[in-house]
Amino acid sequence: MAGHKYNLTKGVDYHEVFAAAPNQNTMRMMQGMTVGMGLHRKSWDIKLAYCWSELPEDQKIALKYPKGYERYDPVTGEPLYMILARNCYGVPNAGKIWADDRNKFMMEHFNQNGWRCHQCVYDPCLFYLQRGVYETPRSKQDPDFRVGVDPDPGVHYSEQKRPAAEEAWVLIHTDDCDAIGTSKAIIDDIYKAHDTKWAAKVVDSDFMLGIKRIRERHDGMDKITMSMTAFVDGMVKSFEDHLPKTNPDTPFPAKKWLYKTDATAEESKEVLELGYQRIVGMLLWAARGTYPECATGLHQLTRVMCNPSRDAWKCALHMVNWMRVNRSRGIVFSDKGNPHPIVFSDASNKPDDTDGKSQYGVVTMWYGGPVATVSKKLPHVGLSAFHNEYMALRYATAHAVWLRQLLQETGWGFAVTEPTPLMGDNIAANQLVAEDFITTRNQYIYLAYHYVKEVYAMGWIKPYYIPSEFNLADLLTKPVPREVIRELYDQFTGYRPGWWKTITEMKRKAK
Repeated sequence: MAGHKYNLTKGVDYHEVFAAAPNQNTMRMMQGMTVGMGLHRKSWDIKLAYCWSELPEDQKIALKYPKGYERYDPVTGEPLYMILARNCYGVPNAGKIWADDRNKFMMEHFNQNGWRCHQCVYDPCLFYLQRGVYETPRSKQDPDFRVGVDPDPGVHYSEQKRPAAEEAWVLIHTDDCDAIGTSKAIIDDIYKAHDTKWAAKVVDSDFMLGIKRIRERHDGMDKITMSMTAFVDGMVKSFEDHLPKTNPDTPFPAKKWLYKTDATAEESKEVLELGYQRIVGMLLWAARGTYPECATGLHQLTRVMCNPSRDAWKCALHMVNWMRVNRSRGIVFSDKGNPHPIVFSDASNKPDDTDGKSQYGVVTMWYGGPVATVSKKLPHVGLSAFHNEYMALRYATAHAVWLRQLLQETGWGFAVTEPTPLMGDNIAANQLVAEDFITTRNQYIYLAYHYVKEVYAMGWIKPYYIPSEFNLADLLTKPVPREVIRELYDQFTGYRPGWWKTITEMKRKAK
């Protein structure tokens, strides 16, 4: 091996390379879990993680001796080689080898001596651990299954008697372990096991992958605020010479739409040289972390990534300026927020002139904050507002199904004992989920979109009408004016956690 991956051949020197990475939505879900049950936190880093794993027997690597230390066969005079037995950084499948080794240890070590460990199906980087479980626990199929604990999400563990079983959830970002637990003891012991097996170092739980997660408890509220102030400051500094002096009051210029055909080749070349792709890349990372309200505008900025206009450049700077103004804000999860997930769905009826497809948006709210958000174009052309809205409900349903199943397999089935509300502002689309009124005016809808009917029949979702002015997903379907931002922004980002009580009242009236 001469020091780079091109000296290794797939199928000869190594095989598969895929290693799962955590879903960012899972990390946000864990913030809701933490405040919802008053859990303890601990984070640590595994030092030089890749190097702890043994290479598979059929994938060991031949290495040349360093210059000046060469060795030769005493009989034939042929050069001799060393054998690399352990994994190392730079090997194409190093990540997979480490992940397989790490996961094997988790499942073996924590499934004995009173421990139980489950590697989640819906995010294989999340591990659910229990210690001191009952010999004959209730079935995990029970909707309120939670070993040894009465399902009372309104009472912190710190205020309850010590439960019969301790629980912990560990999300592993390659070698960064982010843990929460019902006691300090259980997460301390998980850390000690990692430190003994490998070598680990405790890090501040207030920071993970560039995201600040400040936990505050006062006035009877437990909340976690996620922000990216340092990253935003660095982004602003990178483009400060181009930023406008005015402070924007929307994440993206209101009612502004970008198209690939807007720019000439000369104009596009000029904008690319200014750093358009770099600025959009930085905005994407910030939006995925703590600025979900920027998702709609970013979808437009990425549409023209290879052929941006000067307008697109100005829009990108506008968004940087928005993040500068809101540099210390982000998203908030609070124990005063909704203890049961609520999904909002919406779709625009303004098709893209280039392909006829409209924008849709979905946001899943839990404990007051946005666990998952999406703003994309629908894969198919909609023939009406009703058609677009019904297609959007299919994607909202998928998000609800993912979160429900992940909560169930991590002992949080009590949070989804009832159908998850799907809040949409199109009455006809909502009705089609529950009723089979297939007519000549809607018989053209592709079969795959009727997936929502199947999930509804299972009792997992239930559509409810919500006026557009209260629909949080409205922020994800179009560049909205400042009046809409003022009305929905604090609710959307978790700074006004009591909004869900209005939804509860709407549901009560709907019954």
